[in-house]
Amino acid sequence: MFRSIQTRLALTYLVLAFFTVLVLGGMLQRTITRYVVSGSEDDLIAQGREIARVVVALPQKAEENERMDTLLRLAAQVTKSTLVLIGKDGVVVAASRDPTKIKGERVATPVVQQAMESGKPEKTTFTDPFGEFSVIVAVPVRTAKGVIGAVVLFRPVSAVRSSSNQVGAYVIRGSLLAAGAALIIGFLMARTLSKPIKEVTEAAARFAAGDMGQRVPVRGDDEIARLADTFNLMSSRLQALVSRLSHERSRMTAVLSSIVDPLFAIAGTGEIIFSNHAGRKLLAEGVEPGDFKSSIKDQNVRGFVERALSTSESLAEPLSLSETDHFVATSARFEDEGPGGAVVLLRDVSQERRLDKLRRDFFSSVSHELRTPVTSIAGFLEALLDGVVKGEDEQRRYLEIINDETRRMNRLIDDLFDFAKMESGQMGYSMEPMDYRSLLRDVFEQMNPLVSAAGIKMEIDVDAGLPEIQGDRDRLRQVLLNLVDNAIQWTSEGGKITIEAGLAGDHIRTLIADTGTGIDPADLPRIFDQFYKAGKRLSGKAGGAGLGLSIAKHVVEAHGGAIWVSSELGKGSTFGFDLPVIREG
Repeated sequence: MFRSIQTRLALTYLVLAFFTVLVLGGMLQRTITRYVVSGSEDDLIAQGREIARVVVALPQKAEENERMDTLLRLAAQVTKSTLVLIGKDGVVVAASRDPTKIKGERVATPVVQQAMESGKPEKTTFTDPFGEFSVIVAVPVRTAKGVIGAVVLFRPVSAVRSSSNQVGAYVIRGSLLAAGAALIIGFLMARTLSKPIKEVTEAAARFAAGDMGQRVPVRGDDEIARLADTFNLMSSRLQALVSRLSHERSRMTAVLSSIVDPLFAIAGTGEIIFSNHAGRKLLAEGVEPGDFKSSIKDQNVRGFVERALSTSESLAEPLSLSETDHFVATSARFEDEGPGGAVVLLRDVSQERRLDKLRRDFFSSVSHELRTPVTSIAGFLEALLDGVVKGEDEQRRYLEIINDETRRMNRLIDDLFDFAKMESGQMGYSMEPMDYRSLLRDVFEQMNPLVSAAGIKMEIDVDAGLPEIQGDRDRLRQVLLNLVDNAIQWTSEGGKITIEAGLAGDHIRTLIADTGTGIDPADLPRIFDQFYKAGKRLSGKAGGAGLGLSIAKHVVEAHGGAIWVSSELGKGSTFGFDLPVIREG
């Protein structure tokens, strides 16, 4: 109830006002009482002097005492007090009240003695002879012969106090009215003071809850107004700071999320506080990022994270998640108010290792492919030069072998040049409208002698009226030659190669099928990769460097087409590709 500053301020005003009015009322009542008592004393002294002159004028005889009593009773009614006439010897001569009771009594009151001795009126307050606490005034009775007695007037203090009590009642009522007014005024003033403070408090609470746009109105130029102005300034600066930090965090998150390698930020407690898209792929399925021990599914990665969190040094270790997935794991510690943590990055080196292996295989293959024809050519030339070969027919056979091996080396070197151009993006194309059907016929006629020499049958089936295509005739010839040559290498004697072409929608579809050994299903996904050679070719067949199919894929895609392969072990393979036709209009 009293937690509100408005209530406390209102009650403070009420208590202060009440005690202030109470103290002032008490002081006022005391002052009024003194004033009334003082006025009563002066009034009694004046009345006593008048009575003393009357007493002096009356005969001073004993038989006159009853008349004196009557006089004093009348005077008592007028003065509203009790009167007693005392002789010089201090004995009561007459009284306005119970004269028979106190006549003849000696009054040794100091005020009476002082009045008769000094000849001047004296006053005091004490219990009178009638048992009441009264204001007492003693006025000496003087004659030519001197002081012959004193008139003593008694006025009860209760009568005097009735006036002051009435004043006190007014004071109490005034105090209550003042307290009520103080309560209302205090409440209004407290509300005026507490309202801006309440606004600042509520705004601060909403600000703490995340609403950074909070502002409070500034009223006046006092301390509370300056508090509101300071709050608004603080709010503006904090909002700008939070906005800037939010932008920085967004940019940092975007940068980290764009990293293609798995990345984790892990607190010292083991909780994963950040992971990018690649990192989340290493988490167990259906598990939200939490403790890394239960979230990261690979044991090798968990072990590296444990080592990264247990040391203050940066780590760099190779990690293999499978036979084909290889990483270099690096870590960096970070410190904060808690136990700190570590950032772990798994750099994927699988492609690099694969390319390194492909390059090693390529150099080995190229060395082998070049060494074989070079050795063959050198051997046959040496035999010819030494004259070992006799007869024109045998010499011609040797020269044909040298010519075949030379062409084989030329094809290999051409593939290497094409690969270099393809890698550097400098493989140029001379695109022009062309009759694709005639190109297929040319390739068939060019390769037919080779096919026949290998003891293989080759057939061609091309739809009549194929539309023209936009292409580079020499590059497309190279694709067809590579595919037919590849079919020859994988087809045994007595086999068959078929070339088919027909319209498929707005594309010309070409299929080159063989009845060879087929391709292992494990090799199919990589059959068009650079330097990749599937299985082993048939005995006696010369292979290449694993670039022919890769170059064919690049050329077909450069023409806006697509290439694919289907195969079944022991039954043969079919390579197909689509080329877009020239659209009219």
